[in-house]
Amino acid sequence: MRLIGHRGARFEAPENTVSGFRYALGIDIDSFELDIHLTKDGELVVIHDATVDRTTNGTGSVSDLTLEEIQRLDARADFANWPEPCAIPTLSQVLDVINAVPYVEVEIKTDLPERIDAIVPKAASLLASYEMTDRAFLTSFDPYALSVAQRVAPNIRRGIIAKWDVDQCRTEAERLEVSLAGFPYATGSAELAQWAKSAGILITGWPTNSREALDKAFEWEVDAICTDAPTAIRALLAERMSETALQ
Repeated sequence: MRLIGHRGARFEAPENTVSGFRYALGIDIDSFELDIHLTKDGELVVIHDATVDRTTNGTGSVSDLTLEEIQRLDARADFANWPEPCAIPTLSQVLDVINAVPYVEVEIKTDLPERIDAIVPKAASLLASYEMTDRAFLTSFDPYALSVAQRVAPNIRRGIIAKWDVDQCRTEAERLEVSLAGFPYATGSAELAQWAKSAGILITGWPTNSREALDKAFEWEVDAICTDAPTAIRALLAERMSETALQ
């Protein structure tokens, strides 16, 4: 079962920052999920929210700010004692740090169609330039983003994230020929996991931040778990393995 660091190691280091990804690599996390948005001047930056308000000392929409304006901000809002300032990085700056990892999920956040039309080719081109197309998934909640990826970057695997208690999600997954499904524990099920497996679709269970979530991941036999707390979850995994060995 693959252990994926969500936004680096979100509960342990400033999320979606170069410093945060370096921290995660330092604790031997080698698989990541990250999020991308497009700036006002057409640059891809790694940030989860559509605004900078929650994670930085600034305010405003990513789409209304230039890269220069965004990178003046400090993205360690939840980590006041973090020892160094953390800029919102470009996708290139993050890939510079994690380019050797075997697995990465790049989530395209929901946006206007004309902006998605710019985001997807840029992301695909960057992954190709880092020779990561065989190690990456382009993921999204947004079917339009995945349809663009299907058209312009068919060589990069796609992943759909959804509320899987809605039947339409399965139809969309089949139409978009996805290789990965992001399964929230709140709306997934063992039955849906079995459907994904029978369709040859890999499953990432999330958020895996507790023993209960980890138990569900094993029950559903997911392929990967995405966690904000890799240190704690790794300890729970080791404990579970020890218990299994003693049985």
